[in-house]
Amino acid sequence: MNTRLIFTMRLTLLATAVLLLSSCAAERAYREGIALSNQGRIEEGLAKIQQASDESPSNAQYKMALVNRRTNAIDTLLLAADDNLNADKLIDAEAQYTRVLKLDKNNVRAKTGLTMVTRARKHAELMVAAVAELEAGEMTAVMEKIRLVLLENPRHREALALLKKIEEKQAKNKFTPPALRQYSNPITLEFRDAPVKMVFDVLSSTTGVNFILDKDLRPEQRVSIFAKQVTFDKALALLLDSNQLDKKVINENTLVVYPRTPQKSKEYEELMVKTFYLANADPKQTANMLKTILKVRDIYVDDRLNMVIMRDTPDTIRQAEKLIAAQDLPDAEVLLDVTVVEVKHGRLLDLGIQWPTQFGTLNINAPGSITLDSLRRLNRDLITAGSLPSATANEQISDLNVLANPRIRVRNREKAKIHVGDRVPVITTTTPTTANATASETVTYVDVGIKLEVEPNIYLEGDVAIKASLEVSSLGSATTTKNGSVVYQIGTRNASTLLRLKDGETQLLAGLINDEDRTSINGLPGLSDLPLIGRLFSSHKDERQKTEVVLSITPHIVRNIVHPSAGITQFWSGTEQGGQGIYTDGFTPPNWRDGPSGMPNSHGMPNTPGIPNPPGAMPGMPPMPGMPNLPHIPGTPMPPPGEPDADG
Repeated sequence: MNTRLIFTMRLTLLATAVLLLSSCAAERAYREGIALSNQGRIEEGLAKIQQASDESPSNAQYKMALVNRRTNAIDTLLLAADDNLNADKLIDAEAQYTRVLKLDKNNVRAKTGLTMVTRARKHAELMVAAVAELEAGEMTAVMEKIRLVLLENPRHREALALLKKIEEKQAKNKFTPPALRQYSNPITLEFRDAPVKMVFDVLSSTTGVNFILDKDLRPEQRVSIFAKQVTFDKALALLLDSNQLDKKVINENTLVVYPRTPQKSKEYEELMVKTFYLANADPKQTANMLKTILKVRDIYVDDRLNMVIMRDTPDTIRQAEKLIAAQDLPDAEVLLDVTVVEVKHGRLLDLGIQWPTQFGTLNINAPGSITLDSLRRLNRDLITAGSLPSATANEQISDLNVLANPRIRVRNREKAKIHVGDRVPVITTTTPTTANATASETVTYVDVGIKLEVEPNIYLEGDVAIKASLEVSSLGSATTTKNGSVVYQIGTRNASTLLRLKDGETQLLAGLINDEDRTSINGLPGLSDLPLIGRLFSSHKDERQKTEVVLSITPHIVRNIVHPSAGITQFWSGTEQGGQGIYTDGFTPPNWRDGPSGMPNSHGMPNTPGIPNPPGAMPGMPPMPGMPNLPHIPGTPMPPPGEPDADG
């Protein structure tokens, strides 16, 4: 019996020891897991916590920690993976989704994320191929690849951007008016009083361009033109402008010629509607600019959408695009680094002996008047002093800096205000004059402290002009009026200036100094004025206060106006009659219009630089030397007798 009992006790002790050892190991693993998780080593930490939970299955703390830590880790990894996927960081996103699946092999979001990573890689390859095919002009293949990408990911940024670019290009080509085919070979025209139909027949046979004459253009109308070795475009523009004619291009080798009259312009001119969505400019100012510069026909302003709609000819629309591109620029902005320092230096010296200033008597009588007999019996036991004599030796030195260092971002030519201080209430009491009426109080607030107002003006070359106004005020003593209102005395110092600084340059504004010296003497009359020993019968108080305000301001240009290109800020806009004439690009200078001297020839036609004057020109203006003889166009009238023709 004793042997069996001893054996049972040994088994119990052994089981207890095993349990204790297991509990210690589980606790150690749990603590290591928590530490590893806090260090960001999520997988290792969860493995340790899982080990602790396995070694101590009955411990609810280990199980809860395992579940919470695993859930938080999965959520954190999924959020980071989604962000990387949206930012096209596919390698990082794939690694994070894989880590999630190691923690939870059935996680649906992680599996979907890996599928999206694979799809994004395929989309990237398609977009690379689409860009290459776009450069090669394979529009059908490009649109097919964009369609495949957008079917699987309708929000794909690169595909949407490329599609928008293609649509804008197609819309631009769709609304581009037809133009004549370019003829590079120079031609020569020499006609004097020739029928207009014959001139256009010669041009048609020479260049292959079909000319359709309007029914109101008289065939017998006479035309005179002398131009040698000029391009077809310039010759045609010269012919039309000099005879009050205009054209409408039908296709690359056909055009209609009609008289330049308001009625005919309405019949032939094609009108276009263009909507401009403004990002920065005011739509009313933009509309006013277009009316003033281009004399647009119809224009509408929508303030809600910051939009301008105009209807006019394609040439006017193109000019309006350039004007709006030059005006619709973001406002310049500047960051002002302001430092306001108020330095106060104070010194107080209070030195001397304070003697009693009042004497009195004890109450020697009962309540009532003092009698002469009581005054006769006064002695030192009945006389009192107001206070005991005291010696004062006090010196105070104080330095105080009140610092304000705001950094404010201001738009160009806009005001910014800074107030560092207090709003002091001023109470005003109103007492009515009527009977049985109650008094009323009104509270108003006064700003006291440091007030700064700045207005920058940013220049294109990088300078900043700043209109600055500084006010430093302090609260003084309070005064109560007869009717109960409380008012304050406010001390103030003001400074206003206009300065121009470079970007990053610092300017100091100082010298607002307030210096006060106060001296007061309190002593016995007569005795305090004695030399040397007068200090024994008086107290001297010397006080000095000096205050200086310093303002430091440094501008940092955040964004300046970007000067547009020359093609936007300068272009030819045609004549007063409308249209651009030969300036089809809006930028080519009209070299054909002005001769060497800027004067027209005898026929009222312009001289062309480097081309001899035509027959019948003003005497004294010989042909320019070195020019070859040019062939004569058949069908043109010969020059009058006595004048050399083009063949010499």
